[in-house]
Amino acid sequence: MSEAQGKRYRYERKFVIRSHSRSETEGLIRLHPTRFVVHYPQRWVNNIYLDSPNWRHYADNLSGTGERTKVRIRWYGDLQPVTFPPLLEIKMRKGHVGTKERFELPAPKVSESTSPDAWLSGLQSYKPGSRARLACLGLEPVIMNRYLRSYFISPDGAFRITVDTGLSHYPFLGVSERLRQARKEDKVILELKYDAEHDPRVSEITGHLPIRPEKNSKYVSGVELLYGH
Repeated sequence: MSEAQGKRYRYERKFVIRSHSRSETEGLIRLHPTRFVVHYPQRWVNNIYLDSPNWRHYADNLSGTGERTKVRIRWYGDLQPVTFPPLLEIKMRKGHVGTKERFELPAPKVSESTSPDAWLSGLQSYKPGSRARLACLGLEPVIMNRYLRSYFISPDGAFRITVDTGLSHYPFLGVSERLRQARKEDKVILELKYDAEHDPRVSEITGHLPIRPEKNSKYVSGVELLYGH
């Protein structure tokens, strides 16, 4: 199992939309003069976020620390059984740009998938001292979320847009408890993503969107909704 690394720094500008539905938001994208097209079929995105016992990643994100890290396990489709290989993702942010490293994990058995230890057991396949092992030292699963994501891309491939709806947050407990304690957010989240080299052109995109970017973190929202931080 190899460690897949992505070192290209990119912007992720987020727009929280409360006045339009998913279909209305996607309509705005299709009517955009850049002529965005569907990039990938719509799918459910599932995440388990890891943090330290003192909520270090949460605090860094909330305060806007210049250099910060976020660690999560991600897979697509149904919550259970897990049909896509889970990925350990390490997101690193420096100022306004960020990059991401991905490491494939073996899917846990369905009977074990309620256990935090089962989700992290795949890390044992990496050598001690490897990037994946070191990134998870002292961390534990704290929340899970999922949302329905649509994907769009500009004709030249420089700009990508995702649209997320149906956002639900769950405390990381057993399956039945998780589903009973879900907290939902009724909003549309649009994210504009592009490599740093294309930033001089971003006004071509944002200038034709009737909304302004704002700070938004699904992880922070989930922690606040579930644990009252």
